[in-house]
Amino acid sequence: MDQTETLDPTETTDRGRPGPERGEWHPPRRGRGRGTVPRWVAVALGMLGLPSTVAAVVFGMAWSGAQDQATRTATVTKVATTFLDDLTNFKPTSTDADFTALLSFATGDFAKQANQFFGTAVRQQLEQAQAQSEGQVRSVYVQSFHGNSAEVYAVVDQTYVNATITKSGGQPVPDVLRVVLDLTDVAGTRKVSEVSVLQAPSSPSASGTAPSGG
Repeated sequence: MDQTETLDPTETTDRGRPGPERGEWHPPRRGRGRGTVPRWVAVALGMLGLPSTVAAVVFGMAWSGAQDQATRTATVTKVATTFLDDLTNFKPTSTDADFTALLSFATGDFAKQANQFFGTAVRQQLEQAQAQSEGQVRSVYVQSFHGNSAEVYAVVDQTYVNATITKSGGQPVPDVLRVVLDLTDVAGTRKVSEVSVLQAPSSPSASGTAPSGG
């Protein structure tokens, strides 16, 4: 005698049989595969990850800005140092070349002042006086950026001498030069637009002395 399986309509199976309510039909249940993440979990994780993404973008922008600032600071420091070297280092045999190099850094008000001060007559006087200066940049500090300009504070150790000092048996005069420079961006190149001398080298009383370099 064949045995016939009796189905209980109240029994729930995974083969699409009637559910708890008599006569109610439910589709077969699908098993959840490995690695499947419920949608609400994915959304929650996405929301939790959002602040991290924003923070990464903000950090990236800040880092980029810091890099740009560091690059500008390095450029300004290099130009200021080279300019001060040219300003405080010259000798009678190369006066023209020394001041031509110096003027290549000049723009704006400083260009006008430098062209007037370091004119042909002054250069001849410096050569006749056997004026000579040696400078060593001690420190350069970029104080601020404003618009396309940068303000720099610098300290230079300077020693200068001329024929009058030498003939009188004097020694080269050591001193300290403290200046504030304004460096302006001109077509992508930093130029010196203003030079403010805070402490100029002391000048010997004898005539024909070397200029202060400021």
